[in-house]
Amino acid sequence: MAQKWLHILAEFAGITSSYVDKMRVRHKTSDVLYRRFLSSMGYDVLDEKSCHRVYEDELYSLYLSGLGYCYSVFVGECVRVKFWIPESMYRCGANVKFELIRESDEKLVFGDIPIVRKLKLSVGECCYANREKFLEYDFRLWNTVGKFVLEPDYYVIRARYDDVVFESLLVVAPARAYLPPKIEDGKKILGLGLQLYGLKSNRNFGIGDFGDLGKILPMVAKCGCDLLGINPLGPMYAKGNKDVSPYICKLPLYRFKGCCRV
Repeated sequence: MAQKWLHILAEFAGITSSYVDKMRVRHKTSDVLYRRFLSSMGYDVLDEKSCHRVYEDELYSLYLSGLGYCYSVFVGECVRVKFWIPESMYRCGANVKFELIRESDEKLVFGDIPIVRKLKLSVGECCYANREKFLEYDFRLWNTVGKFVLEPDYYVIRARYDDVVFESLLVVAPARAYLPPKIEDGKKILGLGLQLYGLKSNRNFGIGDFGDLGKILPMVAKCGCDLLGINPLGPMYAKGNKDVSPYICKLPLYRFKGCCRV
């Protein structure tokens, strides 16, 4: 039996249709795997009817968000966003005002140039969810602002339409990860890998903390090491008290309080 809505929901949720195993053999994602992944994400995928209902609800929620959940670009790339409004809210010639704001709620202004764009709404593409009609727009917003290129950072895109405000997260990432100068010059470096939760001393609680990390850094440097690699330190969470791991973080912007020196 064809699992049309199961596959559509899986694609919507970002589950790939194929994968490559450790032997470099490509496999097609089975319906069993689709259901396991979607179930672990909290979706009811008992049958096709359930998958269809969940997809419509998720699509409806996305359209109501106005701007979607998150966008990401590399430095220098154009910021393109989708914008949705219910047809009942549409007014011919109305403006939608876009602002770019640092996540700290600091409005960005370069010189006298605020990062704001006003765009007029014409009739957009039509899309439907839960039998409600929405208008969809595809906007190109920012690449540079004046002479400034958007720097790597987390931003909030805020859209104002009449008295309604929509928000979404924008991640501007560097074109590549940071490389130490020695590696840039083609030289080799020596480093030590350390799991902070495995660092024990007489004063910590047995899971390591920033105080002990500060003490071990000079020791590593005296051994001639150029770097110390540690595990992710974002705040952890557990769904149903499962999967508690430093490698499953809520937000990489913040640090796990359990690592603070006590």
